[in-house]
Amino acid sequence: MNELRKKLNELTAGDDGKESVEFFARVAFREANKDWLVKSGDIIMTVIAVMSKLKLTPADMAKRMNISEEEMYKILRGDENMTLQTIVRMEKVFGIDLIKVVKSSVAVKAVERKHFQLS
Repeated sequence: MNELRKKLNELTAGDDGKESVEFFARVAFREANKDWLVKSGDIIMTVIAVMSKLKLTPADMAKRMNISEEEMYKILRGDENMTLQTIVRMEKVFGIDLIKVVKSSVAVKAVERKHFQLS
């Protein structure tokens, strides 16, 4: 692993090594946050597909969601950690659910089964 890191440092380092530090910071961020990044990516891909089907541009979406175009582009690039408020705004524009919440009774039963399996 040290050899790989050394090679990556060589490939990514600028004159002062700043690019290497930034690269490894991005890698560390993605690794630490991969669970929500995957789900966020799934939502974004769905949003893009529905926008395409409805022939909505990012500018159209921004206007309908009452956000700036810059903010909309950040969302579509995955540069923004979407809040529930943002997701609900998109759902209202599309008239569909992008995410579903598990009912509390179903969640409790699932946790009980999982806990039983761990014992």
